[in-house]
Amino acid sequence: MTSAITCDVNDQESLGNSNSPCYSLPQTDEDGYIPYEACLEESVADYRAGGYHPVKIGDIYTSDLSRYKVIHKLGWGHFSTVWLCVSLITGDYVAMKIVKLGSNYSDAARDEINILKILQGQDEDDVGYHNLERLKTNIVNLLDNFLICGPNGKHLVMVFELMGENLLHLVYNLRARRLVHDSVDFSAALFPMKMMKLIMKQILLSVQYMHQKGVVHTDLKPENILLAYHGRMPHPSGLNHQGPAKFQILPSNPLKVHFDRLENIQLNVKIADFGNATHSHLHFTNNIQTRQYRAPEIILKYKCWGALADVWSIGCLAFELLTGDYLFEPKDGASFSKDEDHLAQIIELIGQFPSEDYLLKCELLSAYFKDSRNMRNITSLKFWPLKNVLVEKYKFNPDNDDVNLLCDFISKCLKFNLEERYDCGSLLDHPWLRDSAKYDKQECEALPNHNLEVVGFTCEE
Repeated sequence: MTSAITCDVNDQESLGNSNSPCYSLPQTDEDGYIPYEACLEESVADYRAGGYHPVKIGDIYTSDLSRYKVIHKLGWGHFSTVWLCVSLITGDYVAMKIVKLGSNYSDAARDEINILKILQGQDEDDVGYHNLERLKTNIVNLLDNFLICGPNGKHLVMVFELMGENLLHLVYNLRARRLVHDSVDFSAALFPMKMMKLIMKQILLSVQYMHQKGVVHTDLKPENILLAYHGRMPHPSGLNHQGPAKFQILPSNPLKVHFDRLENIQLNVKIADFGNATHSHLHFTNNIQTRQYRAPEIILKYKCWGALADVWSIGCLAFELLTGDYLFEPKDGASFSKDEDHLAQIIELIGQFPSEDYLLKCELLSAYFKDSRNMRNITSLKFWPLKNVLVEKYKFNPDNDDVNLLCDFISKCLKFNLEERYDCGSLLDHPWLRDSAKYDKQECEALPNHNLEVVGFTCEE
């Protein structure tokens, strides 16, 4: 994808995800569906001591709660491979994540399990199918976890409720369909506006809930938002197929959500991948967020950070659902770094520099700024406010109520000053999320911001 500020080819820098999608024009399948095409599957060289666990179709894995039979591969990442399985005890379909060996991978997985238990309101050992019905949040539910022994060592296994493909896949397909049909008319949102509002409401509710529980996701992006799957599944009684006797790398095959009914379906989403999540009061690391969704306090090493870093990512995500492009996609230059370009793009969009008081609290102030009004290596900035970007580049109607309301919504997410950035609860009251809302500048300006009511919300305390 391109960004709002630049139109260069994608150079995604992503934490814990080595297979970013290809954006070349794809071929449709027999149903007119544009399939996801990962640039690469995992390397066979990583199936070694300290690497992945080899899995074959038909393998059975046993925990204290159930026995799981492997049906096909859903996907993979730097930390794990993920498999569609059926419980031979309950007949339920699940997603089984087998974590790569290595203390850093195992430790991150254990942290993820502990955080998911907090979010699921569970005691230390209270994980299982019997809890699923009472979990109403839009967060993917952990059902089971256990250890398996393989040729490369002991691997941690996490079993999740089954979901469909991720939101990036949906963005990718809608954007590719636009290219397939030779459409250069960007005057309509990539997603139907009603559906975009529905998705954003669910994301805000989920993130508000985790923040109230003292958890910061730190890696909100389309790849980590999964779509509920209501399609056909193979009948458990027919699962007698065994895979090849010899291990081989299998293609990823996420469960497809077809788009011909996109205008009519009630799309449900859930937030996943808490491998980089942290407690608001105790940070595991300060190296957080995928590049395009990274907040300025992380880039500049501001004196503290907290749950509001997630809100910055939500603003970037909203723009991406609207246009199909990244809001920010910085590049290295001959005389400046990717981080400095990132900050320059933020300043150009927001239309102002961060305050001097803010900059003086940043550890990396001198690396990127000569003073509070001049960057160190980028001397020419061209301010391009968000509304102008949408009108001039994407040809949206400047008088459209939804466009004006969404600009205000995104702008409330993208504040340098943490005390000015809105929290999820405040954003849920934003008029853009209503059906057929009219833009009222005074109403938007009067929207209260409650972010200081949650301890540890702006900073680690």
